[in-house]
Amino acid sequence: MKLKSKLFSILFVLSLSFIVAIPALAASSSYDFNIVVSVDGKNKGNYHTLDKGSVSAAGLAYYTGSKKSYAPSKPPGQNVSYALYKDDAGADTYYGTVSQSVSSSSTPNKVNKFDKKFDKALGAKSSKYYLVIYTSDTGWKISGEGKVKN
Repeated sequence: MKLKSKLFSILFVLSLSFIVAIPALAASSSYDFNIVVSVDGKNKGNYHTLDKGSVSAAGLAYYTGSKKSYAPSKPPGQNVSYALYKDDAGADTYYGTVSQSVSSSSTPNKVNKFDKKFDKALGAKSSKYYLVIYTSDTGWKISGEGKVKN
């Protein structure tokens, strides 16, 4: 009876370990950016390998303190948008856009964080997914980083 109990305990612990490890196997890929208006991951060669299924972007953004000569004296606060595409033969496939708000008081020490899911699920595992990150042109430089994950 003791052997049966020990065997059950070992199998239970192994099963529980496997269940906990499954989320760690999900695909994720890092990104970072410095923009005044936009950056196109495809043009920069910044691709992400993602699995089939739902996908989200999580990260942070902030004003760097740098600005163009035409920028207002203080950061205005604005949205940063993250559009996800897959580089396909012909027209690329669009999977949606998520946005985050960057407050006028954000700095490298006071960042704005977000975690949002894209509307459309990915149809296949691929290493050809990319982000187009953009905002309105206020003349203020915004930096950010995060992960695209599923």
